[in-house]
Amino acid sequence: MPTQLAPVRPQPKQKVDPKTRQHFVDFLERPPPHVENRPSDYDRSITKSFNAMQRSRSSSASGKKIPQLGEQENQSCPPLNVDVAEEYKDIASSLGITVAQLIGNEDIPKADVAWKFAFGQPLVRPEQVPHLPTQMRRLHEWYLKSSNGGRIMLMVAVKKENYFREDEICIMLEEFFQLYNEDALDKSIVSCYCL
Repeated sequence: MPTQLAPVRPQPKQKVDPKTRQHFVDFLERPPPHVENRPSDYDRSITKSFNAMQRSRSSSASGKKIPQLGEQENQSCPPLNVDVAEEYKDIASSLGITVAQLIGNEDIPKADVAWKFAFGQPLVRPEQVPHLPTQMRRLHEWYLKSSNGGRIMLMVAVKKENYFREDEICIMLEEFFQLYNEDALDKSIVSCYCL
């Protein structure tokens, strides 16, 4: 009976140092030297434009010089005289300021700065509070009292008849400032105020 040969096992692979392996991977992924040192498309187009401009300057410098306006011997039109003072008067009057303010010799009066929100402070200028409609004035008084008491939001219960489902809406008190000043209004706060 023939003897069975032992299975041939491949020789164990040699372990390659990870640094060496990474070196060769980097080497394979690096572009060839003629591509690696090539400037980008942007740099090449800028250089090309610059060189073309330099060539056109050097060729025009040696060529015939064209006389510019005012340098011509025979001018077809007399020189244009502009009365700058009249122009300044027209511009200043259209803007509603003086000529001195237009040219910077006097200060131009500045408009009032927009009313800014400050928590716990009135939502409108104090002189405007008496002119608010009754419900807005009452809401303003409630806001001042609530914000000074530490409240920062208002929870509003919505009935089913208003939004077709019962729900609650959270309104930050600072949103009242937007309502009173008609600035960046949110649909939910306008809806709540109308309800």
